[in-house]
Amino acid sequence: MRLALFAAVFAFASVAYADTPAELVQVARGYSGRGQDAKAIPLLQEALKGDPKNAEAHYLLGLSYSRQEKLKDAEAELTQATSLDPHNYQAFLLLGMTHDLRNDAAGALAVYEKAIAVDPKQPDAWHEAGSSALLLGKTDVAVKDLSQAYKLSAENPDVAADYAYALVRAKQCADAEKVVSPAVADDPRNPDLQATLGDALACQGKREPAMAAYGKATGRDPKNAQAWFHLGLLQLEAGDKASAHAALEKASALRPGDKEIAAALERAK
Repeated sequence: MRLALFAAVFAFASVAYADTPAELVQVARGYSGRGQDAKAIPLLQEALKGDPKNAEAHYLLGLSYSRQEKLKDAEAELTQATSLDPHNYQAFLLLGMTHDLRNDAAGALAVYEKAIAVDPKQPDAWHEAGSSALLLGKTDVAVKDLSQAYKLSAENPDVAADYAYALVRAKQCADAEKVVSPAVADDPRNPDLQATLGDALACQGKREPAMAAYGKATGRDPKNAQAWFHLGLLQLEAGDKASAHAALEKASALRPGDKEIAAALERAK
């Protein structure tokens, strides 16, 4: 009880004597580090009244807003932070993510490229840039960026899966299999890796192993619409309309309105 009371008094005293913007930011930094955004935000707002060009305050405020899903406010603060401190890799990375969450893949890619320029040895920005490039249909850019992410973080299964998928999109299917196979061996229960392996095998014409991989993916994740869809296509190609229809129905239920799935389901009747 005494320790708890002491901690509460100390915390109050810390805030009470945080008179300067720098002191307010220091206290807010502690709250932010513990995820206590509701306590950090008013301190940061007060700090910025006295020092509107405090880059760290803008960054921490943007971080708090992003965790509260106030994306417009987060974007505004992080834009300020990167303008005031163009060497803040984390601020650029988080700003890119706010663009992603607002479905602005082009804006996200532009910001991630700035993060890469700040620190090209960090894999996260390369990974996010490649993922955004894929969404934009810029396959060559995606392969280039994701290859860098893979070089820096080959042990990351998400990076391996995304890089392999980009290689499939680029029709570099054998290379895709080489990238994803070790990740599958390390984590055979990962449905995303199994689905990507299926894609890599399917685009090489290895139908049976691909269907086996898709089967493992859907077994682990029954809501993986892409795996059901691709499994159905292979079963349809093999002449097994009954199995194809069942797989494609599941894909359609998970992704209603998808014209490609609907067309394949019609062919499976």
